[in-house]
Amino acid sequence: MTPTNHFRTAMKKTRFNRFVTKFAVFIIPVLLLCECRRTAPAEEGGTVRFTLYSSRDTFLADENLYRTVPVPDRTISVDSSLTLEKKIVAVADSLSVYYFNGLNIELAGLDTVPEVGLVARIDLQEKEAYRGPGSVPSYQSWYDFFQGSAGGTHTTHILRESFLQPEYDGPWIDGVIFLYRGEPIGEWDHIRLQGLIR
Repeated sequence: MTPTNHFRTAMKKTRFNRFVTKFAVFIIPVLLLCECRRTAPAEEGGTVRFTLYSSRDTFLADENLYRTVPVPDRTISVDSSLTLEKKIVAVADSLSVYYFNGLNIELAGLDTVPEVGLVARIDLQEKEAYRGPGSVPSYQSWYDFFQGSAGGTHTTHILRESFLQPEYDGPWIDGVIFLYRGEPIGEWDHIRLQGLIR
């Protein structure tokens, strides 16, 4: 093969590769969209949607200051026939995956508290390898999510609002108590997860 022919063959392969890449970038989302439309729609009342919250720094003009406020970030759909406990676990598992690098968030129990109603106890568990601050890589421990004013506030908003579901109209809990490794969370520097939260 002459150098000219080799060059032409290489150019054809390069053009072909570019074409295939552009085609794939276009066609794959179209196929996925079509596949999504083929799935049967949920029956009326077949699923319920829960909001997962995040936080954002927002200027509050009437107070003339910036404040970190909770904001809806995404929704999850859960089978409406599930028990309340399983719906809470679905919210906990989604929070773990989307915001906390798979750290365990467990429903430790549901209690009926006089003059409050139904209260969930949510236990934030560490991974097995955790032996203390710095014993696991960054953000593989709740310790990292509790650190700093901004980080602690962000973690507080995500957990409080997502478990309380202020916009949800269906049967839900009336309050939440957060535990860390099985023990009630006290007054820590940067997070506000202590006591009964309503």
